[in-house]
Amino acid sequence: SFTGALSVEGVLYDRATGLGLTCAAIECIDRDTQELAAVATTDRNGYYAIGGLAPATYHLRMRPVGYPQRIRNVTFNGSEPVTLNESFLPSDGGVGIFGTVTDADSGAPLPEVK
Repeated sequence: SFTGALSVEGVLYDRATGLGLTCAAIECIDRDTQELAAVATTDRNGYYAIGGLAPATYHLRMRPVGYPQRIRNVTFNGSEPVTLNESFLPSDGGVGIFGTVTDADSGAPLPEVK
């Protein structure tokens, strides 16, 4: 397979706080072959970079922890790098934690904890 010099980079961040989303998985999948071309993980500021890509159209699957995954198409027509920044909200379909907090000794629910 051909390995190119094309790249995509950007920042994933929380739309409400503006903070970068750390440890989000970014998967770059060739649209035509459905093969995984590259994988990256965001740093502590939400930044990611994927290089060495061949000219093609890719599905960029973004999977931030606690947020819904998102897929964007990226097409390389020339030699310019692509910048793709994305904002997320947990309420976009992310995972929530629900339950009851109980007293460690009695096991009774603590109604003041929400």
